[in-house]
Amino acid sequence: MKTIAGGWFAALSVTCAASAEDLNEGVFYYQIGLGGFAIADDTVDFGRGFEANNDVKPGLAFRAVLGRRLDDYFSVETDLGLYSSGWEGFEDRSLIFVCDDNDNDCLDPSINTLTLTFNGVVSAPVDFAVRPYIGAGAGMVHTSFTLDDEDSQVGFGYLVKVGADVPVAERIRAGIEYTYVGAPDVDMNGDLATFSVSGGAVMVTLTGLL
Repeated sequence: MKTIAGGWFAALSVTCAASAEDLNEGVFYYQIGLGGFAIADDTVDFGRGFEANNDVKPGLAFRAVLGRRLDDYFSVETDLGLYSSGWEGFEDRSLIFVCDDNDNDCLDPSINTLTLTFNGVVSAPVDFAVRPYIGAGAGMVHTSFTLDDEDSQVGFGYLVKVGADVPVAERIRAGIEYTYVGAPDVDMNGDLATFSVSGGAVMVTLTGLL
């Protein structure tokens, strides 16, 4: 009972298995996810009631997971994710990018969030043809953003997700998943401006037993 409770509070994320028979052959699994990511809130807070809008563009999301099933319904895992967005400055032109021709970082400004979370999952039994799941996780979040140079910060974050998968080959399942990543707000140039980098990702997933 303590093992299950410990896995639950460590988090909740995605899990996989091909069938009840496959589960008897091994309880460790991997998952790869690839899709798109968009920051949910474009508000920039300058303090004292002054706000602007962040001009951010959708980017890519990637996840790599190593997990273990505890029983038919519960799993725990380690989850490494990368979520990126294009960045065009602030829409009211209070911040715009003026770049030298040879400054590649400034010509391609971006916001990148790297997550390392410890997750757990609640799912339908592994012998379901279509297996839905719901989960969450918590851990370290590293956000870097490129302006004239690169700045970064590290903090505590979380993720929540829902999805479903189906068997496509022996010991392999494919599915689709929505993940919301909650990351600490970014403080640019100290407290000059604060903006959110939290957002949602829709990914195609491929999972298999080791």
